[in-house]
Amino acid sequence: MADMDDCLSSIEEPNKEQVFRSTKVFMKGQAIGRAVNLNILNSYDQLKDALEDKFQIWGELQNCNHKWVLLYIDHDGEMMIVGDDPWPEFRNIAKKILIYSREEVNRMMMPVDFGF
Repeated sequence: MADMDDCLSSIEEPNKEQVFRSTKVFMKGQAIGRAVNLNILNSYDQLKDALEDKFQIWGELQNCNHKWVLLYIDHDGEMMIVGDDPWPEFRNIAKKILIYSREEVNRMMMPVDFGF
């Protein structure tokens, strides 16, 4: 008969890569956001495919004339463009993902003259 130690040692810990950690995704102009588990995805291309499906914008994140730009908010609350960091690092630092139109991102990046 197995004792308690044998039983406990046979229980495997969950694979930390597969543990669900929901990252919220919001698309400009849509009231309802979605959630994505970055830990089950292996690349930015897979992320784009998943988001195109979730928001029904097929082909609008992947093609070279894409209409939408992916941004993310990191631990410090800073907004960055998705794809600038190595994938494993991005999975750990992205707290929220935003989908903005290319025009909106261009407006946000325009320099502001404060008149100093």
